[in-house]
Amino acid sequence: MRALALLRDHDPDVMVGLVVDGPLLAEYLDELLELGVHHVVLRMDAATVKVAWRVYGRAFYRGDLLVGPEAARLVLEEGRRAVRLLVAEHIPVAIRFTAIPTVNVRDLPAIAAFAAASGVERIDVIPHAPMLRAPLAKAGTPTP
Repeated sequence: MRALALLRDHDPDVMVGLVVDGPLLAEYLDELLELGVHHVVLRMDAATVKVAWRVYGRAFYRGDLLVGPEAARLVLEEGRRAVRLLVAEHIPVAIRFTAIPTVNVRDLPAIAAFAAASGVERIDVIPHAPMLRAPLAKAGTPTP
């Protein structure tokens, strides 16, 4: 938040956007509005707890490590809540979906339906880029 405040103080006319996950956004929404955030890109890579569990696995939230379904539920619920709050405040929202062929591509229609119903301006679908020894290293990359 300090970096955003410094940027606003230095050049109030610059348009600032954020790329974030959902958890904690609601907690900082008033501050983000005050700082003049112009748009938000929200990562949303799953529509179900089962898929979110595979994609996220774990989440740190307010100092606690959440794992498995608990982490998945948090990311799903708070991501959806963040979208609704941002749209209600007339902040343009895009969803960034990372397509992981053997994990989450079947969730894309549900995410698209949620986005359309919620007033999201666009969905950016990007291909998964596996990294050696990462949890989803063998999940594959999308093909054209």
